[in-house]
Amino acid sequence: MENSKTFIIPVPGDSLTGGPEALHQLAREINDLPDCQAFIHYTGRKDPRVAE
Repeated sequence: MENSKTFIIPVPGDSLTGGPEALHQLAREINDLPDCQAFIHYTGRKDPRVAE
């Protein structure tokens, strides 16, 4: 991928609301685009209730 685009999406690690879910959906949509890749980066403290 010579002209590929990479996106790093910060996601709060201590949130259980719909926001992080929407960011994961955004990453999925980006990954479905040609020559694009997205990665999730968790920030802040991790809530133990958040799934691995």
